[in-house]
Amino acid sequence: MMAFKSFPELSILAVTVALLLSHNLYAASAASGGRMGGSSFSSERSPSSRRHHQHHHYHHSSRVYSYNSPPIFSRNSNQVNGSMSEAVAYLIVTIFLGAASYLVYLNTVGSRICVLQVQVGLSAKARLLQRELTEIALTTDSSTANGWNFILEETISALLHHSNCYLYGYSSVMRYWTIGGAELHFKRLSKEERQKFDVESLVNINNIKRQRAVVPKADKFNKDHLVVTVLVAAQGAHNLPTIRSTENVKEALQSMEEIYASKIKAVEVLWSPQDETDSLSVEELLENYPQLRRI
Repeated sequence: MMAFKSFPELSILAVTVALLLSHNLYAASAASGGRMGGSSFSSERSPSSRRHHQHHHYHHSSRVYSYNSPPIFSRNSNQVNGSMSEAVAYLIVTIFLGAASYLVYLNTVGSRICVLQVQVGLSAKARLLQRELTEIALTTDSSTANGWNFILEETISALLHHSNCYLYGYSSVMRYWTIGGAELHFKRLSKEERQKFDVESLVNINNIKRQRAVVPKADKFNKDHLVVTVLVAAQGAHNLPTIRSTENVKEALQSMEEIYASKIKAVEVLWSPQDETDSLSVEELLENYPQLRRI
């Protein structure tokens, strides 16, 4: 009888223990993530969708030819001169319109905003890279464009230094005509990457810094991968190579590095795991980053 009375208490205790164990297992298997960078999106307003229509006024001139004209020879001479004048005028107008169209094209291309993404999967032999990225995040003032560019330069330099550890790669470029469209896409990419972290253990965005403790993983067997994602929004027309090899990864990173600082609107670097004692298994990497291509 006593056994039956104590059954509810035992059930509650069992459930409590199970919950605690499941929580501890989650904490032990949590993948940490780091994030740093900044943007000028909030200080810039998306241009309105006003369309400026150009109204071209064509003046049609009519010619009245009188039959009481001078002799035929004189009339033909005047017609030839008139035809030559029309041809010259047409040529001038054509050249002018061509030049104007080219200038409009250059201005339009220059006003485009590109959102570029390079993602690199590395072996855990590049564990020093985690420390380097953490150091950049902890020490950089990311409240200004100079700070974002420093983050971009130092991250690319660190990644290039560990090129012997590249295992996977991916690149993408999206082009937008407005700053608003580019901002939405940039933030969407950032959010997608952040959702892959179980805990955002280190953040430095626009110099707003946050750091959280990470519970070391207990299951380290066969976990030897890192992933670094670099996002850049920049004015102008930019391209990245499709990544199929280590050289392609280098070319993509160098293309980002060569963008003029004055053209950059936003930079964000995300890496996982952030904690040096942490790493990803190949299964975790492929599940969370299916776009990565083996190189």
